[in-house]
Amino acid sequence: MPCTAQLRWETRELEFSPPIDQKEVTADFRFQNVGQSEIKITSVTTSCGCTTAVLEKNTIAPGEKGEIKATFDVGERVGLQQKTILVESTDPESPKTSLALKVHIPKLAQVRPSVLEWDLGESPSAQTINVKILKDFPVHAVSVISSDPRISARVEQTVPSKEYRIIVEPKGTSEPVTATLEIKTDYPSENPKEYTAFVRIK
Repeated sequence: MPCTAQLRWETRELEFSPPIDQKEVTADFRFQNVGQSEIKITSVTTSCGCTTAVLEKNTIAPGEKGEIKATFDVGERVGLQQKTILVESTDPESPKTSLALKVHIPKLAQVRPSVLEWDLGESPSAQTINVKILKDFPVHAVSVISSDPRISARVEQTVPSKEYRIIVEPKGTSEPVTATLEIKTDYPSENPKEYTAFVRIK
């Protein structure tokens, strides 16, 4: 029976629940060549641009250990994020290995609704977006910026540090408008969480 190289992974799935102020998550996928011949890792790719994967060295001798370090950029993402790292090698038993990175990102606020619409010619009466701060996060201020001067938006605090109301009002409804509302909190201080809502006159 011929000797074959083989990469043995400590685990092919890693899961994290970082605090809300963490900007990135790093996962170490460790492996060992338990075969009797050299293995070359020919390719390491990730499922999206928010995740990078770095390999220490491409050639793994028999008995040698190594790792792939995957870094996930949290950015404005919330909820469960599932990313895949595909590893291709000269391992005859398993030339392709799929690694899974799961990150549970806490949600700071609930923003509803995320889309406001007016029909052309409709009365330009104000509509409201409600912002609710979750899990006792210490948010003390919420601000809003409209991408289009034809759409005005202002923030009212309804329950201190807990609930806010964004009053959105078009200058008129005689022409189509598509605008973005950038809703920004003041927490965490180094990387304040932002949310986006959309306004359409159609």
